[in-house]
Amino acid sequence: MKTDFDYQAVPQGFIHCFKDDCSRSDTCLRRLAARHCTADKPLITILSPAAVPADSSQCSYFLPIQKIRVAWGVRNLFDDVPLSLAADMRHQIVSYFGKTHYYRIYRKERFITPEGQRYIRHIFTQNGITDALQFESYSEVYKW
Repeated sequence: MKTDFDYQAVPQGFIHCFKDDCSRSDTCLRRLAARHCTADKPLITILSPAAVPADSSQCSYFLPIQKIRVAWGVRNLFDDVPLSLAADMRHQIVSYFGKTHYYRIYRKERFITPEGQRYIRHIFTQNGITDALQFESYSEVYKW
């Protein structure tokens, strides 16, 4: 069982699985969430045990335990970008994420997924900036 699991990170509405006799329970994120649920969230979404097939290798609800590397912060991204390019590039990035989401990323309230990181790198490359792009920090989170 993972000891670094933070139940507060479990998204609202995430399906939990309480099937103890499943052969894949040690590698299923739904089972991991169920093992760590707390009284802080008295209402959770659970998978009906009747919906889990007898052959657990065929379970369509199985979600492997995986972590992804996410980035935090974009405050310094445009420091070395010519002013003539920076405004348009920032506009493209804000359009991609949406204003609210972008400013939550800016304030480090939200992380940037690998897909979001690729998009930002693409915008920089598209504008001729090929230097290694560094976000403010990185961490690993479960892939919900």
